[in-house]
Amino acid sequence: MKYIYQNHFTDRSGNAVSSGNITIYNANSTVLATCYSTSGSTAVTGSVVASGTDGFFKFWVDTKDYNAQDRFKLILSKTNFTSKTYDDITIIPENEWTYYADAGATDQGVDSDDNSIADLLAEIGTTNVRTIVLKQGTYTVTTPLTITSNITLIVQAGAVLTKGGAGTMTINGKLEAGTYQIFSGFTAGNITFGATAVKEAYPDWWAVNTTPGTTDMTIAIDCAIYSTANVRLLGQSYGTTGSHSFANGEDGQKFLGSGQRDKTIIKRLSGTNILLLLTSNRLLEVGDFTIDGNSLGGASIKVQGIGQTLHDIEFQGTGGTSYALEITGCNRIVGERLYFLDGNYGGIFIYGPLAIAVYLNDVQGGDVTGYAVRTTDESTIVHLTNFSWDLSAVSSGFLGATGV
Repeated sequence: MKYIYQNHFTDRSGNAVSSGNITIYNANSTVLATCYSTSGSTAVTGSVVASGTDGFFKFWVDTKDYNAQDRFKLILSKTNFTSKTYDDITIIPENEWTYYADAGATDQGVDSDDNSIADLLAEIGTTNVRTIVLKQGTYTVTTPLTITSNITLIVQAGAVLTKGGAGTMTINGKLEAGTYQIFSGFTAGNITFGATAVKEAYPDWWAVNTTPGTTDMTIAIDCAIYSTANVRLLGQSYGTTGSHSFANGEDGQKFLGSGQRDKTIIKRLSGTNILLLLTSNRLLEVGDFTIDGNSLGGASIKVQGIGQTLHDIEFQGTGGTSYALEITGCNRIVGERLYFLDGNYGGIFIYGPLAIAVYLNDVQGGDVTGYAVRTTDESTIVHLTNFSWDLSAVSSGFLGATGV
C-alpha cells in the first residue's frame, strides 16, 4: 500500500520555489529511498521529484519497501539557493497495519497493483499480522482467493463479496462481520473457513431473509453448513425446501438455533425432502430450534453416523406418512429435550441396518397418527428416560416394534 507525502518548497521569506529538486533518502543516511511519483508502480528515477510553480511537491512510499518504523530525509535544492535538509520524517503512519481494499478492482482474486484484496495480500506477505477492511461496496471475486491466517478481514455493513466466474474463497484468517449479508452469488462449498476463522457462520451472510418463513433460505443454509464452520440460526423463521446434508460439513460441527418455542423456526416451504440429514460425520450437535414440516410429507430430521447429539428441538407439522425423527445406520445417538407437538404423522422411527444404541432423555409427545416410537430392527437398543407421551392422542399406539 502506498502513502503520500506532500509539502511546499519555500525560501526563508515563505515565497514558493518553483522547479526545485527534492531528493529523498532513508533517514540519517545518504542511501536513496525508493519512492514513486504517482500511486502506480513506477519508481522515481534517482529519488528526485520537482516542485511546481507554486512550490508544491509530492511523492509516495510503499509498504512493500518500508514499514511504520522507517523514517526519511529530504534535501531541497536549487541553483543559487541554499539547500535545506529535513531529517527523521514519518510518512507511513503507525496504523499502517490496517489496509483498505478497493471495491473498484476488477477482480479481488488477482494481484494487479490496484489495491485488490489479492494485491494487499501480496504486499503484506504470509507472516506479517495485518487487517484488511472492506468498506461499503461490491467486491467481485472471479479468481479463487485465499485469505491467509495472518490476516483479519473486516467486512463492514454494505460491503458484499460477489462471485464472478470461478470465484471461490478460503478464509483462514479471522473474519469479522455482523449478521448482515456479506456474500452474494456463491453456492455451497464456494466459501470455506479455517479452524479459527469464525466462531460461527450465519446463513444470513449469504442471503437476506427478507420475509422470515417465506423467503427461501435453502442455498444460504447449505452455504453455511458447507463452510465447515459451526452454524448459528438467528431468532427468526428460515424457509427451506430441505435436503440439508452434513456430508460435506465437518466432524464435530454444530448446527444451532437461538432457542425453540417461536424463536428459531426451520420451516418447510415445499416438497417432501428430509429437511436435515445428519450423515457421514461424527459428533455432530444439532438443536435449539423448532422444525416445522408445514403439514407436508418427508421426515424433519434423519440421523446417521456416530455420536450425534440432538437437543432442545420441537417437531411440528410432519405430514404424509413420515416420522418427525428418523434414526438409522448409526451408533450412540443422544437425544435430549425433544418435544413432538400435535400435528405430526409419527414421532420417532428407529431402524437398521447397523446395531444402534439410542439414548433418549426428556422426550414429550402429543397427537400423532402413526406410532409414538417405531422400530424395525432386532439389534436396536433404545434407552428411554423421562419419556412422556399423551397416549390418548396416539392413533396407532405407543410402540411399534419388530424387535427391541
